[in-house]
Amino acid sequence: MIERACIEGGATCEGRRDAVSKLINVSSKIPIPIDPLNHIYAFPTNSPSKFECNWIFYHHIHIFKKLSNQTLITFMNHHQLTVDITHSTFEKQIQRTSFCIVRLTQRPVERKRRLEYV
Repeated sequence: MIERACIEGGATCEGRRDAVSKLINVSSKIPIPIDPLNHIYAFPTNSPSKFECNWIFYHHIHIFKKLSNQTLITFMNHHQLTVDITHSTFEKQIQRTSFCIVRLTQRPVERKRRLEYV
């Protein structure tokens, strides 16, 4: 589903993964900008090759809370999901995705500024 959504957004999942890896300098559990124009970003809770990996859509998260060695996510629609990763790992994934969003949304603004000064 992630691959199909990326294709509909204009690129392959692997292409987006490679670009983000270079853009934010990470090599594992890389967030994917599925459709940046529509602000659709997802990140994996584990290695995508693992069965227990869940893909979390960044803008659907309302809050997340620490459980012993797990994290409880409450989504905007009030559904909850407990994932088998620590709170600090989940927070790291949130930060990576945030950085990805900032890097991808800065580029058009920077381009516009450069054009205004030409």
